[in-house]
Amino acid sequence: MSKSIVLLLVLVLAASGIVTFLPVKGEYRTIVVPSDYPTIEAAIDNATDGDTIIVKKGIYEENPLEINKTLSLIGEGADSTKISFDPPYTEVTISIYERHIFYDEPIKVFADGFKMSGFTIDTTGGDVVIKGNGTKITENQILADLYVLGSHLSVTENKFPYSVTIRGSNSKISANIGYSIWIYGSFFDISLNTISGSDTATCIHFEGDFCLIHDNTITKAPYGRFSVAGNENIVYRNIVDDAAFGLTLSGSNNSVYANRITNSGIGLENPESSNLFYANYVADNGWGVNTGYNSKIATLYHNNFLSNRYQVSTLFSGSYSTQYFDNGVEGNYWSDYNGKDADGDGIGDTPYVIDANRSDRYPLMVPFDIDSVTVELPEWASPPSVRLISPKNTTYTYANVTLEFTINKLTSWMGYSLDGQEVVTITGNTTLSGMSNGLHNIIIHAKDTFENMVTYEAIWFSIAEPFPTTSVIASIITVAIVGIGLIFYFTKHKKR
Repeated sequence: MSKSIVLLLVLVLAASGIVTFLPVKGEYRTIVVPSDYPTIEAAIDNATDGDTIIVKKGIYEENPLEINKTLSLIGEGADSTKISFDPPYTEVTISIYERHIFYDEPIKVFADGFKMSGFTIDTTGGDVVIKGNGTKITENQILADLYVLGSHLSVTENKFPYSVTIRGSNSKISANIGYSIWIYGSFFDISLNTISGSDTATCIHFEGDFCLIHDNTITKAPYGRFSVAGNENIVYRNIVDDAAFGLTLSGSNNSVYANRITNSGIGLENPESSNLFYANYVADNGWGVNTGYNSKIATLYHNNFLSNRYQVSTLFSGSYSTQYFDNGVEGNYWSDYNGKDADGDGIGDTPYVIDANRSDRYPLMVPFDIDSVTVELPEWASPPSVRLISPKNTTYTYANVTLEFTINKLTSWMGYSLDGQEVVTITGNTTLSGMSNGLHNIIIHAKDTFENMVTYEAIWFSIAEPFPTTSVIASIITVAIVGIGLIFYFTKHKKR
């Protein structure tokens, strides 16, 4: 009997060998400070890629933090969760009159996908430095200079009493409050930021191409400016009030419209290089327009120039032969224009003379309604378009179906929802595995770098009972052989 049991166990184990066990994927952890670890530094040291560190309310005296992992560092709110640093420093003496102090960085990040929100960061010195793609900095107050480098960045709803420098591409910089933001790159959405202060560095300064720069405000900045340098940018609905320079532009093929520049030293500066200035409100400035010394084409029309001390600078009047103050049909509104409109068409019968070389040939008799201007975004700033290749509206006889699609532009995020379940984040084409028989539907979601979201409508497909696969057939044969062996064995022993 014992031999029978042993043989039976051997045969069962042989049959069980057909089962393949897949490795279990480790789950991301949530670490709580100070419940799990007393300090943020200890939590970071014990975390792994993908973990989230929740920091409870309180003041945390920390050593400088160096982060080389993809982590989410989440505080309970900038008003109640503070990280305080006193980093080491090096003192360099040049002479008895000159001494420099160099602080270590209180926070230094070298990782993609890093997220930080809900903190006040305070330090006795040093800069916060974050380098990596996919960084998200949200709802913090950072009391130090901040440097961020990477693509697909999201820097939103922060308070920045010190200078911020951002370099990268395909990013959103929005709804921050500060005094100086310097941005370098392409395909940015720079919007809804509020800048104010009295320092000479008070500004929004941008250098780059193919960006949307809109709905920002600079105010109470008597030494500051709003400057844009680059090509193919769209600058609209910004407000500049009480600044040294209103809107300074350099580069080519930019569109500047529906901005309001008031009470500043200069309203519009350097309109040049095939740039279009359309429907801006320029009032109560020292100079409404200071075109600088150039001989490049610029077109200005439907702008309202009201009560500027000098509507247009004439300091270099001999160099403006290719600057146009109308579009060939209509020009601008000038509050000091004294001409008549005999035919009542809304356009002055005589030009508005600027100097010997320039004039507005078709001045408007009443201010242009800049609030009626429609924002027309170019293709690169429009929502993405999705084309689904697989699955199709058909029936599949296998449980694994390829999800394949194309998108016409760069994205910052993609995902899908299967059968109304939670959205799964993906980085590209993938495989829908182990689906049950029956009817299914899938929806594709994508977000571009300007946070434009597209949802591809649901497509329905079916999974039918699949024909046994090779592995299943092999399993059946194995089990059959085991069964035959058992029958033969016990039949033989029964005859004895």
